[in-house]
Amino acid sequence: MTDERAATSFPAKPPAPGPAGEFRFPAFTEDTLGNGLRVVVCEDRRVARVCATMLIATGLAPDEQRLPGLAAFLAAMLKEGTAGHTADEIAEAVDFMGAELDTAGSQDMLQVTISMLEEYFADGLGLLGELVLEPTLPDEELERLRRRQLAALANKHAQPGYLGRKACYRALYGEHPYAALDATEESLTAMSRDDLKRFREARFDPSRSCLVLVGCLGRDHALRAAQSVFGNWSPAAAAEPLAAEVPPLAGRRALVVDFPSAVQSNIFIANHALPFGHPDFVPFKVMNQVLGGSFASRLFMNLREEKGYTYGAYSRPDARVEAGSLVASAAVRNEVTGDALTEFFHEFARIRDERVGDDELRNAKAYLTGVFPIALERIEEIAAHIVSLKLYGLPDDHWDTYRNVLNGVTPEQVQQLAQRYVRPDETVIVVVGRADELRPVLEPYGPVTVLDKTGRPAREVNG
Repeated sequence: MTDERAATSFPAKPPAPGPAGEFRFPAFTEDTLGNGLRVVVCEDRRVARVCATMLIATGLAPDEQRLPGLAAFLAAMLKEGTAGHTADEIAEAVDFMGAELDTAGSQDMLQVTISMLEEYFADGLGLLGELVLEPTLPDEELERLRRRQLAALANKHAQPGYLGRKACYRALYGEHPYAALDATEESLTAMSRDDLKRFREARFDPSRSCLVLVGCLGRDHALRAAQSVFGNWSPAAAAEPLAAEVPPLAGRRALVVDFPSAVQSNIFIANHALPFGHPDFVPFKVMNQVLGGSFASRLFMNLREEKGYTYGAYSRPDARVEAGSLVASAAVRNEVTGDALTEFFHEFARIRDERVGDDELRNAKAYLTGVFPIALERIEEIAAHIVSLKLYGLPDDHWDTYRNVLNGVTPEQVQQLAQRYVRPDETVIVVVGRADELRPVLEPYGPVTVLDKTGRPAREVNG
């Protein structure tokens, strides 16, 4: 093909996105066992596999406030031994079944997930039951895990991005459990087997839990299996509640995490926003997509494409059960830190003060509606979306109506949501880098506090 023919054969612009194809979230049923355990079953026979997830809505706990990262540490310990299997035997069983076993914990929940071939469903669910109901929490494995996590934490403290996020959440949430990005050196060192047992005995309750089964199985089969494994799970003792308030942000705060060897500045700008279950959350995602949700959003196009300050600038909602935040971030060259901050706040003001254009809004909605079905290709992803319904108290048709809600967002709504949840005058600004250079750059934005890498106030830098 000649250059002339090639020039006339390809359009100068990509075609406009077409209408979203029909999509419905897979149907599922929910039943409740006699002990209060909810069992959700979603039959999906595309592949001969089953994913089983046990969600335990632990809720905010005094122990988690006293020992940050306790739920996540307990989740990891569940795989280290049960009444029927040692840690090595658990690993061998998972390998034999061709399964995947994962555990996770946070301030709101703990979950255990196992995915396996259909023929091993009974064995896999039985193993899941052992982890939830009969963990032994052996001292030897606890000490081994403690050493691994302390080493991993030391590694994280050499990463400017981690230090910035850690300082940002501490400034946002104060004494609230959400302030902890993960475990601390102090909490990891202090955690004991008794702490883990006490947390488990108080928080592992069938009435606060939900078993989600997705894959190649029917409802009757799934319910019989769930009853066999979890039917005798007894209620826990009454858990001590934690009434924790998220502190308000009064004005702007600027924090510098001193990192003398930094060759770039890691910027984080955050304000309080809304929890995951809030009615505004789905439209809020459209507003954020315009602002900084992807490589086609305003922050990226401004700070990278136009100014060349960074490889990427984004914003994202971090929504929990009881609260949420909006966090914008970028890693920029040291010498353009002040200019980058100017552009961040310019974009915050623009989305609050100006009506978003029709094409820009259409593209934002097309992106979000287009990636949604892709995120549901695997049974594990379907299970995760069902888990989110149950954790955040969303209606069962939430994912069915999700794309319609996205597509229904108007320019006026985007501006209203920005004015409500993008709060440039009530914000935390955290920059990780050379404190002696950064302090004067940040002073126009409010009082500046310099922290060392542990998050403690550092001695004054240059006065």
